[in-house]
Amino acid sequence: LDGGNKVHVGFRMDNISGSTDDGDRPSLIAPDLRARNIRRHTLALAYGSGINVDGAWELVDLERAVVENVTMAAAAHNVGIQGIDGIRLSRTGAGDVRDAHIGKALVRNVWSDDDEEFRDQDGIVMFSVFYDLPTPMASSSRMSVDGARVENVRGRSIKCQGHHNYISNVH
Repeated sequence: LDGGNKVHVGFRMDNISGSTDDGDRPSLIAPDLRARNIRRHTLALAYGSGINVDGAWELVDLERAVVENVTMAAAAHNVGIQGIDGIRLSRTGAGDVRDAHIGKALVRNVWSDDDEEFRDQDGIVMFSVFYDLPTPMASSSRMSVDGARVENVRGRSIKCQGHHNYISNVH
């Protein structure tokens, strides 16, 4: 998927079914998924991701995903709320991912045009808990990143907000 610097999300898959029952959630297995040349050029756009998966999933498996060149215009950053990222897995009101695995992925070149800004420009982001509620919602999600390479990312290589995370062999 080549966005040609004209799209703000390369690949997006949402499960908004609302079902969080065991066995009633779909799975997303997408080996070798690729996205490049993604650009968030205005604050009016939600997200800025190479790969974005939201909602209640039983399993999300992104083996050998490759994301390159996710950029953001200087005026498109909403500090602490929305920036850009290479791969994003996140919870919605419908629920969260039960099991997530990102294996042998490559995320390269995630940055803003604003040389003074270093926040919210992350390689891999995984959210399974709403921390902005008065009482954070508990989650039984299990998220793992194994064997990934994260290169030339201005912010964090990996950001996890969840209870059961496993990160191994990341370069």
